[in-house]
Amino acid sequence: MLTTYLILLLTVPTSLFVLGLLVYLNNPKSATNRLFFLMALASSLSAVGVFASKLVADSETVFFWVKFTMMAASFASPLILLFILNFPEEKLKINRYLLGGDLALALFLFFSAIFNLLFKGAHYVQGAVTVEPGPVMPLFGGIFIVHLGIIIFWLIKKILHTEGREREQFRYLMLGFIAMLIPVGFFDVFLVAVYKNTNFVPLGVASFILLEGSIFYTITKHRFLDIRLVVARTVAYTLLITIFAAFYTVSIFWISRSFLAESVSSNQALISAFLALFIAFTFQPLKNFLEKVTEKIFFKTGYNSNELLSRLTKVMASTLNLEDLTKQTLHDLLNTMHIAHGTFLIFDNGNIYPPVYEGFSSQPHYDIETIKRLSDLKRIVVFEEENDESIKDLMRQFDFSLSLPLYVGDKLHGLLVLGEKKSGDIYSTQDFEVLGIFGPEISVAVQNAKAYEEIRRFNVTLKQEVEKETKQLKDLTEQQKDQVDIMGHEVKTPLTAISQQLNLLLDMILTEEKRKEWLKGNIQLEDAKRVVEGLIKMRAAETQEESIVTNMVEAARLDKLRFELNYSTFDLIELVQMAIKDSEERLETNKQEGKVTLQTELKNLEVEADQTRIKQCVDGLLTNAEKYGRNPTTHTLDVNVTVATDNGTVSISVHDQGMGIDQNDMEKLGKKFSRLDPHTNGSKLPRPGGSGLGLYTYKGIIEHHQGQLIIESEGLGKGSTFTLKLPSKRPQ
Repeated sequence: MLTTYLILLLTVPTSLFVLGLLVYLNNPKSATNRLFFLMALASSLSAVGVFASKLVADSETVFFWVKFTMMAASFASPLILLFILNFPEEKLKINRYLLGGDLALALFLFFSAIFNLLFKGAHYVQGAVTVEPGPVMPLFGGIFIVHLGIIIFWLIKKILHTEGREREQFRYLMLGFIAMLIPVGFFDVFLVAVYKNTNFVPLGVASFILLEGSIFYTITKHRFLDIRLVVARTVAYTLLITIFAAFYTVSIFWISRSFLAESVSSNQALISAFLALFIAFTFQPLKNFLEKVTEKIFFKTGYNSNELLSRLTKVMASTLNLEDLTKQTLHDLLNTMHIAHGTFLIFDNGNIYPPVYEGFSSQPHYDIETIKRLSDLKRIVVFEEENDESIKDLMRQFDFSLSLPLYVGDKLHGLLVLGEKKSGDIYSTQDFEVLGIFGPEISVAVQNAKAYEEIRRFNVTLKQEVEKETKQLKDLTEQQKDQVDIMGHEVKTPLTAISQQLNLLLDMILTEEKRKEWLKGNIQLEDAKRVVEGLIKMRAAETQEESIVTNMVEAARLDKLRFELNYSTFDLIELVQMAIKDSEERLETNKQEGKVTLQTELKNLEVEADQTRIKQCVDGLLTNAEKYGRNPTTHTLDVNVTVATDNGTVSISVHDQGMGIDQNDMEKLGKKFSRLDPHTNGSKLPRPGGSGLGLYTYKGIIEHHQGQLIIESEGLGKGSTFTLKLPSKRPQ
């Protein structure tokens, strides 16, 4: 039994004190670290008193260690409470009245222990210790219970109101303190104060190991107090000292026994010198070896932060190409930090550049709306520390352990997502420090690379546009040359018809002799009939000429933005009926058979528009139907005109069953000087000529009314439909 107490005396208080010392040395300026050290010191001293009291056999010495235990224990629970209240703040942020009151209470209990008010005495009888509680002992028990309740309450509150890493730290702290304080409260306070039984006191003190285990786990897995590296180095040096002590002790003993005679002092001096040299030459290599071994256990992801950041900065400063930049930095980051896989996702106006990834067996695929949920958080997201289950599900879906949004100001440029560490460890404080520095730098570098990429793309696009515009200009020049010939021909055609009819009338019909007879009133019926026909043809030619000239003038006005509309209110049905009547007269004049039908249920339809120009458009569409609308099979002309209204929009459709339009030619229609080939795609259907200004003019007129011209056809030989849509009221 004594051996057990001796082992506990050497391990429990020593390990607790070393842990507290490591925390303090890691950051002596931190109030939380100082409180942790004082808490560990008080707890370890109380443990020393308990186990030491079990190793002595006289009552006076036992009572000394009991008093020593209570003096240390007087500060233990107040310091635990103060540590919990202040964690994880760097500066002391405890209410000064609470701090002063708790320390005053601890001092009162401390002096109560000195003056035998906690325990009056202790007796060692037949291997058992019996203590006699003093008058303050019930108060000590009550204070302990109050502290225990406040500690648990505060830890639960912190767990509920914190997130991520801090929440996990508080959770494991609560488990550790409950595992320690409840046994201490029962075995060391309750049984002693009520039943005067000290036999189970060591069990309560031994529960300190549970607290140490919980704290050690929190250090390794949740970066508690940021002393992971210190622990690794301490273990390395402890093992180093132990190995050297054992090795050199055995060496000296063996050499002394085997080689050194007590009378040969020179040999002893020589061997000592040799061992000294051996120690000097082997200390550093062995030290480095042990550090590597312990790093594999405690610090598997060790690397030099400054070297990594220096390499990354060099890449970012020397690389403008976006793909090269992201590939090189990702590769260096994954290899140095020992990360299994990672991806750069660069955003571009709602789209994602092709992902740059490493460590995946096949290319990962991401939905931008889903992924942007991570970047919208505007913070580093760590899977183990995230509380939002939907975010954790998202990260689990894509196998993310960490995401780093790339912001420059409020502008999001991308997202860096990383997988888990190859070692299976969590991301360390060192990793977060590196990513905290790297994040803003790579964000700026990505912004610059995107700007460079945009300039490069713009140059390519500009070159393509210049080539395209140059080709269009060249085509337009050629087209205009052709159109000059076409317009000359189109304008000359009706003039030729007028000239021919005049020559016919003057030279063949109304000769000088016949003119004299006509003046006398002698007119033959056949001659009069031929004159009338000639005049009608000249009128039709004059109308055609007027239409061509009008379209040319209107097209010029459209081009120069000098186009004005004269709005008035009129009956659209009446206007369409007039246009149909004019169409029928043209057919009759040209001795063409055909039928133009108005299909509408409307008796009248008042609209507010430019009446003259709307009539011009309807006349033009009917003229087109007369020229192109004859059925290629039956050679009949059947044109249907429909008028409809819907939600303030009126439509006039002219449908024919003629030669139709090839789908490839659709985009040509409505453009200036654009004419379809007489035999499109090898079709044998003859297509009459035209100026190429009609549809261009009608389209411009309707668009100035804030309407549109719609052209539809199912293909060659299947007819066409031309629809004018415009608002029934003048647009505001």
